[in-house]
Amino acid sequence: MKKIFFWILLILCFFFAVEGMSRLSLFLLNKIKSVNYAPRSFALSEKSKANLQGILKGKKSYLMHHPSLGWTIRPGGVQGHHHANSQGIRSDQEYSLEPEAGKIRVAAFGDSYTHGDDVPGADTWEEKLAAMDPRFEVLNFGVGGYGFDQAFLRYTEDGIRFNPTIVLIGFMSENIHRVVNTFRLFYFPESGFALSKPRFILRGEDLILRENPLSRLEDYEALLKQEAMILNRLGTHDFYFKRSYLAGPYDFLATVRLFKIVRHRIHSRFRKDEILTDGVYNPHSEALEITLKLFDRFYEEVLNHGAVPLIVLFPNEGDIRDYKRTGRKIYGELIRHFDEKKYRYADLLEAFIPALEDHPVEEFFGATHHYTVLGNEVAARYLLKKLLHFMILWPK
Repeated sequence: MKKIFFWILLILCFFFAVEGMSRLSLFLLNKIKSVNYAPRSFALSEKSKANLQGILKGKKSYLMHHPSLGWTIRPGGVQGHHHANSQGIRSDQEYSLEPEAGKIRVAAFGDSYTHGDDVPGADTWEEKLAAMDPRFEVLNFGVGGYGFDQAFLRYTEDGIRFNPTIVLIGFMSENIHRVVNTFRLFYFPESGFALSKPRFILRGEDLILRENPLSRLEDYEALLKQEAMILNRLGTHDFYFKRSYLAGPYDFLATVRLFKIVRHRIHSRFRKDEILTDGVYNPHSEALEITLKLFDRFYEEVLNHGAVPLIVLFPNEGDIRDYKRTGRKIYGELIRHFDEKKYRYADLLEAFIPALEDHPVEEFFGATHHYTVLGNEVAARYLLKKLLHFMILWPK
């Protein structure tokens, strides 16, 4: 009996010693490295559920569910200073499928930086560009939250039929993270935006489209009823779902929390497919490989439909600050690829850096970190200069 008691006591002492060391380690990680136990929660929040219920009840909103694209702008949608026409294009006017005589039709595709989230329609870079040169007619097909894959698919589904002369292929630096995401909440859980999206995967050298997994409204009804099962299914091809550690029933133990943190950081350090390494695009990542192949396909598709492609790179505030400090571009791998392929591109970082001589960087970004009126002005002037430089306009 004494022997059993001795071993129980020894085990308890060992357990409390390990638990105590783990608690101390967690404290030091937080204080010295600012590392916290931060498991991902892939359960639907109350905000997400409310948003989905609104969609299912037909609540009118600026964005709407789309079977193949995941979501898109609602025809006639209004939200604050965002207004869409009946064709789901951000504009107060309607467009014929053919441009007016004497007009150069430009169609812009991309995410919220293309859409112009922080400004009224008249202050987007598209409208400013058209105002600078009346020969331009610029159609804004940008959609908030879009991945680069969705922007490409919107071009093929919605853009081609408007017969643009020039297609602006918009890409904001953070977009690389979205091409390996299938469900918005896995990547950005704080948003409450619980819609799924299509995603391309690599099969050898080929890009294969995995269609939007929740293509019907009925699928979202099922999600609300069978949340855990469907979220696990959505996570099968999602980078963030597969690489996160989740909260568990034994997290009250410091040892368990420490183990999860250490395992996650070791995996991150030695994983070859991390999207960023040392603050720039990882040349070996799946995300970059997919992004480069999407650029190739997008560019080729535009050419095949008789239009002129121009890639537009949108730096965010962090990109500008980092370049100012280090002289490097987070998306340097993209530029190397474009130069090798002899693609036309406009890097708006080259517009914002000189503008910093007259304005602090904060003046270019608004409340939601998109370009302000001034930021859109800088972008529009640079893009007009680039269009002329590439001799896209007919000779004067």
